[in-house]
Amino acid sequence: MSTTTGCLGYYRFFGLKPGRYEVGIDESTAPPGSYPATPNPVPLSLGCGEEARVWFGNATGGSICGYKFLDEDCDGMMDEGEDGIDGVKVCLSMPDGNDVAIAENTNNEEWCTETKGGGCFCFDGLMPGSYVVTVDESTVPEGHYPTSPNPLYVDLGCGEARVVYFGNAEYGSLSGYKYEDMMADGSPDGDPGWEDVTIQLKQGEDVIATTTTDSEGRF
Repeated sequence: MSTTTGCLGYYRFFGLKPGRYEVGIDESTAPPGSYPATPNPVPLSLGCGEEARVWFGNATGGSICGYKFLDEDCDGMMDEGEDGIDGVKVCLSMPDGNDVAIAENTNNEEWCTETKGGGCFCFDGLMPGSYVVTVDESTVPEGHYPTSPNPLYVDLGCGEARVVYFGNAEYGSLSGYKYEDMMADGSPDGDPGWEDVTIQLKQGEDVIATTTTDSEGRF
């Protein structure tokens, strides 16, 4: 025996004899993006002439959406005028390794998507809980590095919509010229370059990179 809910969500079965019954909801007919917030199905014993009531609640799923953006000022925040980066892989998982608590599909251990439409991504229909959002930095265009934490841990409440941001900035560069200063004026005014001179790059007292000048004295 089955029925459908009316416009206010009510349902009713008539002509029931005393006995044991089980009432359940076909969740595939519930609004998309929602999940059951009460037990389903519900067993019950019905007495002679008794009118029993069983309530079934559904909550709206939450969402974790966000942006992957070009962090032009390297401050880790998406400022006005900073562009999104499309085609970057972003994944959603649970911190304990359990299945992602998704309303429409609870059988995936990890959900992944790609940023599009200006660096946007979104995971919706989420049940309350703790989630991990991770960017696959190998899918970011070459020559960029992350300026914000990755992964991000998000605690999501019932029906809550959270927005997260992942920034990337372009690497800087340092170049120069080693030359013979024929005029001793400190300026390379057509002076010849010196080849195979070792140039060191330091941070504090530590040498972090070395290179040599080319045939024209450039590095």
